[in-house]
Amino acid sequence: MLREILFRGKRVDNGEWVCGGYWQPHDPECLEPNGECYIIVTEDLGDVIGSDEIEVVPSTVGQFTGKKCNSKSSKAFDGDLFKDQNGRVWGIEYDDFNSCFVAFDPRRRHSSRYLHAFEVIEIIGNIHDNPELIGKEVNHA
Repeated sequence: MLREILFRGKRVDNGEWVCGGYWQPHDPECLEPNGECYIIVTEDLGDVIGSDEIEVVPSTVGQFTGKKCNSKSSKAFDGDLFKDQNGRVWGIEYDDFNSCFVAFDPRRRHSSRYLHAFEVIEIIGNIHDNPELIGKEVNHA
């Protein structure tokens, strides 16, 4: 079975989203992550050509869920927000216990469903750029 393994994160230098492979360097002394995260980009982004490592904000890194969305052929990532066919807003996160991506109700965290249970979803934003969609204050500091 072939599946696309893809990550995205917000660039440290300019805040734009990049997609590609994920890499987190480790401290050679203790083999622990050193706190930096990188997306290895293999496409031409204008200022990045070839296979460059772009440092990203660790808290923004999310994996592609395997689910394609709406008519624009966009991809659903961990941290995205979407509307279902009834107009209800859901968030996407990885559930470690069940080893799968789930949709959660951002206003009631205990309510979740398997992501594959949704036939049609429309990505409307993400938890990093659009916290107001899940009832959180926007912090532009």
